[in-house]
Amino acid sequence: MKKVLIILMVMIAPYIAAQDITTNWPYIYKDFTKGTVYYKGGQKTEALMNIHLLRGTLHFLDKEIIKEARSVDILVVEIGDDKYFASNNQMLKVISGTQTSFLGELSIADFTALNEPGAAYGASANSQSTKKLTSLDSRTAGNFVTNHIELKNNKDGGSLLPVSKKYYIVSGGEIYLATKKGIESKMPLEKKREFLDFVKKNKIKWKTPESLVKLLEYFGE
Repeated sequence: MKKVLIILMVMIAPYIAAQDITTNWPYIYKDFTKGTVYYKGGQKTEALMNIHLLRGTLHFLDKEIIKEARSVDILVVEIGDDKYFASNNQMLKVISGTQTSFLGELSIADFTALNEPGAAYGASANSQSTKKLTSLDSRTAGNFVTNHIELKNNKDGGSLLPVSKKYYIVSGGEIYLATKKGIESKMPLEKKREFLDFVKKNKIKWKTPESLVKLLEYFGE
């Protein structure tokens, strides 16, 4: 993987107030928000964007049609004060770090409610994947989701969706699932003892992002 080229020195910022994630509005932000996509080739594109929580993918507005961007050529996305690193067509929110070593957060909602009769969200995952549309620009491809105005008008109500979070360390062009097993599995044998000593000394709590940030010191923030 190529090293990140855009400086990502940020902490979580309360850019948009917390909201309930529901089947009627399965997005991180309250509405589509002005953002910028930076590509690996150095180009950039601006649009109104949001992060959809079915798979943690980037959605954007083409007039009033919501489309899904594929991240194959995307490096970094900025939405408001937040920054996201694109990995495997998913958006990792940057919690803390630098251009070569940072902690990222992936948020995913439980969409089992979509399979129930009368599900509130406008389009099923299956129907989305069959309708190909043009993309944010020539470097990405998107799938039809639904009309923005229609979705927003039906925003209130719906079933609450629990959201799970996974954390990743991105360092030196590698991505590590921020668990003890996830990091050890990608580490040479001669480094494991040193790593375990660091974990013990710093009392790393694997489910706490404030503690996981300490791992950046080990990877050379």
